[in-house]
Amino acid sequence: MIDLTDTKKQQELLDVIKEMSHAMHLMDVQRDQIKEILSGAADAFDIEKKLIRKVARLYHTRAAAQFETETADVKNLYGAITKP
Repeated sequence: MIDLTDTKKQQELLDVIKEMSHAMHLMDVQRDQIKEILSGAADAFDIEKKLIRKVARLYHTRAAAQFETETADVKNLYGAITKP
């Protein structure tokens, strides 16, 4: 463990904590902005927030193909186990 009696190390660690805190603050601001954008889009387009959020996440991660494959797998399994 770090020797916190060393004032130089103590200050370096504090600087790291401050930098992390600043980054966390920016994330909070962005999260609030996303909520505002989402609410506005849901109202403007009369689409559920949940659906817009999922589509935005797919767009952001570029994971639409993986989503389609997983959805097909789930549908196939569901059909196989519920088929009379």
